[in-house]
Amino acid sequence: MTTPHTLAEKRMEITGLYSRDSEKLEEILTQKPKVWMEMRKKCETNTETDRAWEASEMGIEEMKLRLRLRRYEKQLSALRSMLDVKSQEARNII
Repeated sequence: MTTPHTLAEKRMEITGLYSRDSEKLEEILTQKPKVWMEMRKKCETNTETDRAWEASEMGIEEMKLRLRLRRYEKQLSALRSMLDVKSQEARNII
């Protein structure tokens, strides 16, 4: 059985991962305009440039980080719900 303390520790762990990956995404997004403009010189359209960015190493990493952050958000929400249930159960027992 999962205790409230264990759930809270898991939330702290995921929050740390979220923070770390947010920093990584921030680094990519600060470089993206410059890299994108360089890529644009070799492409005929903005759409073509966007696709080239998405296929690049940094573009793929950006996508992975965004998806990972969304996953963390869902996990944090689920853990919050579990903590709320545990809290409500504890009030009903007392």
